[in-house]
Amino acid sequence: MIKTYFLFLGLLLSSFCPYAAEKIPRITVSEVAGNIYIIESSHDHNALVGSDWDNFSGGNIGLSIGKDGVLIVDTKYTKFADEVKAAIDSVGGDAPKFILDTHSHDDHMNANPVFSEQGTVIAHSKARTRIMEKQPKEAWPVITFDDKISIHLNGEEIKVLHYPNGHTDGDAVIFFTKSNVMHMGDLFFNGYLPFIDLDSGGDVKGYVNNIDSILASLPDDVRIIPGHGPVASKSDLGNYHRMLQDIIALVTSQMHAGKSLETIKQMGLQKEWSKAWGMVSTDSFIETIYKSYSR
Repeated sequence: MIKTYFLFLGLLLSSFCPYAAEKIPRITVSEVAGNIYIIESSHDHNALVGSDWDNFSGGNIGLSIGKDGVLIVDTKYTKFADEVKAAIDSVGGDAPKFILDTHSHDDHMNANPVFSEQGTVIAHSKARTRIMEKQPKEAWPVITFDDKISIHLNGEEIKVLHYPNGHTDGDAVIFFTKSNVMHMGDLFFNGYLPFIDLDSGGDVKGYVNNIDSILASLPDDVRIIPGHGPVASKSDLGNYHRMLQDIIALVTSQMHAGKSLETIKQMGLQKEWSKAWGMVSTDSFIETIYKSYSR
């Protein structure tokens, strides 16, 4: 059963501006498995490239809802907090007791101050350090971990695991053991080329190695919430891993042949992957690989 929640605040403005409703993003909440839900933007990221990024609500949220209360994974941007609250209410939840940050980027944790009024923020220690550099105290995680931590809530163990130097240096994935759902944060952009933040400790080789390790640990029937894109299967993650391996092999072979970054960009990617982009362009991803492997 899938419950979908559409929020149209723009209707209140439509009598003054006939285009206002189109500029207000819609947020959906859907059941994934067990007692786990996903809150996501209904906008395809490809539709946002070069257009109005005000319609981008941020990364996917994971929710555990049950008799013990609500746990939320990531919080999106602050300006969408009311819509997120309404989505949680629509599936029988209330104010989250725990807020898990998958990493330190604003599109995943900017609304921490809103939800930390009644909940406890948890993140990797390096993610906390980066959040403290740019966010008010109300956004800071108050519980941190270096390797892993478990939360026992709503009838299952929720394992929070650190994978080093991938998307950033403070990435965490969350595995809901009974529901058999994993939230991977931005270690998975389903359907898109990834953004790998080299300035925040990210590393292309580490990113791919982390996905390889995760794949080896997952049951075949797991459901995966990516940081961006639709809910996925283990097979989808495997295809994503293969795409990254193919692209990296192509770029690094051209680097070893002495070709310049501009020449590699002009050559582009394999035809199979040439359209796999949205938030990150082909040129940007090639440049990230080039810089990461040049270090």
